[in-house]
Amino acid sequence: MLIYKHETPSLESIREFFYRTDSEFDVPLSQKVNIDEYTFKLYSYAEFFVCYDDDRIVGMICCYMNRPPEAYISHVCVSSEYQGKGIFKELFASLKHVCHSTSIKQITLEVRQLNVKAQKAYRKEGFYIITSNEDSYMMNLTL
Repeated sequence: MLIYKHETPSLESIREFFYRTDSEFDVPLSQKVNIDEYTFKLYSYAEFFVCYDDDRIVGMICCYMNRPPEAYISHVCVSSEYQGKGIFKELFASLKHVCHSTSIKQITLEVRQLNVKAQKAYRKEGFYIITSNEDSYMMNLTL
């Protein structure tokens, strides 16, 4: 049974999720960041919107919300075996709910140009491209 929570998971469970899903990205997370350092940074400063199957993380949105009126999504991942089950949509709805209850008025994120699947999901939620560089787009959602 899937359970959704707005909570900070344990450092160990976040790290385990990142290592477990590392190769599921078009460019593995470990090729872009040191996973242990990245885990600690997110654990220390980000808000977490998490989907669990029993006690195992299967989906997560990590978002910096410490600079109102803007929030920045740093990490989005749903384990490949759980994709297509509406997990991202549910996690994102929880994020938007928290934003509406605070002074957050816009959400920004960066997505690789080759990640068409993610771009489509973000567009469905109302994001639009605001800038681009050689391999990624910055997308924004005004709440």
